[in-house]
Amino acid sequence: MLKEKGAEAVLGELKTWTAEIKGDGPDAERLRLEALWLHQALLRPNTPLLKRLLASQDFRVRAAAVRVLSHLHLETSGADGLFASAVADAHPRVRLEAVNGLRRVNTARAATLALRAADVALDKNLDYALWLTVTKLQAHWEADLAAGRDVFEGRANRALFVMRAVKGSRVMPLLLGAVKKSTSAAELIP
Repeated sequence: MLKEKGAEAVLGELKTWTAEIKGDGPDAERLRLEALWLHQALLRPNTPLLKRLLASQDFRVRAAAVRVLSHLHLETSGADGLFASAVADAHPRVRLEAVNGLRRVNTARAATLALRAADVALDKNLDYALWLTVTKLQAHWEADLAAGRDVFEGRANRALFVMRAVKGSRVMPLLLGAVKKSTSAAELIP
């Protein structure tokens, strides 16, 4: 119902209500998350609120905030940096949301950021999400790789993940070249 009223009719009261939420406990974070979701529904990002929730102690709140970021990335200033932090988060659910969100961003930079998830052990969900992201964004990272840009940020493990994802691909020579240029040959040993 609030969305149907429109942003102009709701935003003023929403900002007032959000400012009145006190504390940092679970109840306060849930209310802030509801406020963030309403901002999302109104297509009016609240970047300070988003950043606050991305820094939550609760991984579930961080994961939910990353999902909002993935839907509002074009309207959110500093989205790349926020995704970069989320893909390196300590909790796998937050990293999963970041990888899935970066797939929506649909750029070569998004592929590079998503591949950072391969720097830690991948569970089956993260492995699959990263595979989906790499294959969906292949045209973007392939063009960057062909142009000589370091898509893998010097990390052989990322290039090897992509090699497994795009088996039999015409980009294998480019991928092999990226592995050879890797700054850390020790990465090749599990």
